[in-house]
Amino acid sequence: MSFGFGEVHDQIYRTIQYAALKEVLMFAAASNDGKNRPDGVAWPASDGNVICVHSADGHGTPSTFTPDPQDSRRIMVLGECIKSAWPEHLQSVHGHKLMSGTSCAAPIAAGISALVLDYALGFLCLEEWQRLRRIGSMRSVFQSMTDRPSSGYWWIKHWKWFDSKSSEGWIEGEVRRII
Repeated sequence: MSFGFGEVHDQIYRTIQYAALKEVLMFAAASNDGKNRPDGVAWPASDGNVICVHSADGHGTPSTFTPDPQDSRRIMVLGECIKSAWPEHLQSVHGHKLMSGTSCAAPIAAGISALVLDYALGFLCLEEWQRLRRIGSMRSVFQSMTDRPSSGYWWIKHWKWFDSKSSEGWIEGEVRRII
């Protein structure tokens, strides 16, 4: 969800609760207000059923606009200078525009999650795979992809899992350790 509010919206809240009952993973931008929020993280990213996503530059430095990390709200992925589709009549170059924000980072985190889940289908039985797609398991997946920098954020290095140095057996072992 590439949006954030200062208050709960009933219709969206009910939808999140329904999706959570169905064990759907949900990701939301940490804030659409930068660090100007008195409560830090926007809703729905602050909802316990949602994975809160912070933004960083390409080196893992927290974006100046991303809120401070909190408890289970530490996941941080690339969110700056993202090449995004944009209507040409709205000042874009060939239908694209570089954008930055936690709103850009949230779909990237969802994509990393989808990659892990798709890969795991190749070696997990259905019951194991369903455990992997739980919010706690996915947070653990993300935690295992970080070096835990001193900033308090978890800079997600998904390439740690999917580069030429990581064998299929090692990836499978990490997934099985998590579930």
